Amino acid sequence: WYQRRVREAVVSTQSTGADSAGEPIHFPTAPVRAMEMCLDNLGLSVEDIQRVEVNEAFAVVALACQQLLKIPEEIFNPNGGAISLGHPIGASGARLIATMAHTMKSGDKRVDWDL
Repeated sequence: WYQRRVREAVVSTQSTGADSAGEPIHFPTAPVRAMEMCLDNLGLSVEDIQRVEVNEAFAVVALACQQLLKIPEEIFNPNGGAISLGHPIGASGARLIATMAHTMKSGDKRVDWDL
């Protein structure tokens, strides 16, 4: 059951990527531009997203993403982010995917976003 559920979650995803960098003083907002580029690549807007998981090492990064992209609080890291759940070295991506897979329902057509 568990393997089937995870497989359904993974098969039904689209992926894209983007790089964004700037002056070191602006590090908290660098992910915002990358997120905007990813949305553009997929032809989506923030309104199309049902749940957003941001893996933040610093709270200011998550807050900048949420505020600048106008992501509603109820869909932003709804189960807690890396600060509250843990930010495992070398396993951050696995933690994000596992969290998202466990919160998705089988056959759910919503768009969820891990960053």
